Amino acid sequence: MRALIALAFVTLSILAGCSRAPAKLDPCSLLPVSEAQSLDAAIAKSQWFPANPKKGETDELCAYMDANGDARVMLFAWAKRSDARSAVRSGMSSASDKVLDVAGVGENAAAGFSFSDGDTLKLFAAESKGRMIGIRPRAPIKENDEKFNRVKALAASALGRMK
Repeated sequence: MRALIALAFVTLSILAGCSRAPAKLDPCSLLPVSEAQSLDAAIAKSQWFPANPKKGETDELCAYMDANGDARVMLFAWAKRSDARSAVRSGMSSASDKVLDVAGVGENAAAGFSFSDGDTLKLFAAESKGRMIGIRPRAPIKENDEKFNRVKALAASALGRMK
């Protein structure tokens, strides 16, 4: 009986044009495991960690993990951010960390490199059409590494898959 009532409510809402809360975005759908493996061959699976609005969370997270469950790459789908550079800056731990604007990915993009970890990439963010994603790799990636170009390409692909 409850299922019938729920079905009727959904049908009436659609027919009446009532707005419903938007469906949550699974960030794991933006970047398949096979593509994430181009950054880290140890990646074996992904897991979605949905935002919890009751705790004030708005960001969706996908963790790409190795066979033991250790996170190797994280992909964030950010709901409320001002711009890519600000998002990266807020995700860095030290004032001595370097944040660079990156051309060619979305409307704007930025990369944060950790000084204390030998200028390795800690966070990459890209924004397009009011949507923003972030990628945080665990493996060390330098600014001039080929893998940095892979991060940019993966970010562009993930942005393109967002609706």
